[in-house]
Amino acid sequence: MATNLEAAPAAARLLPNLRLFFPDLNARLTVLSSGSPLADRTIKFSAAGHFICFAQTDTNGVARCKAKAPLRALFGFGFAAKFSGDRDHLRSVDFASIVSVSVPQPIP
Repeated sequence: MATNLEAAPAAARLLPNLRLFFPDLNARLTVLSSGSPLADRTIKFSAAGHFICFAQTDTNGVARCKAKAPLRALFGFGFAAKFSGDRDHLRSVDFASIVSVSVPQPIP
């Protein structure tokens, strides 16, 4: 059965003290023909060849993980989410961008 994996664009936050908060990466896995979510499936997240994490899909078919990869890889290429398939479902892959969002410094 064919599947559809949709990776959502993510935003990394740069705080005024130059601390960077890595984004949560999200992807949703569904059956292509019906749109039904696929739960308890493993999604692999990576960026520019760097492994980020494995995450299990929940009852809504959504897998989440915290990005921990070289910044150059994340901002230069975004990230990939990959479902390798299983006995009943075909593999699928999607790509999404990661953008930097600056948080303004409060005015005293």
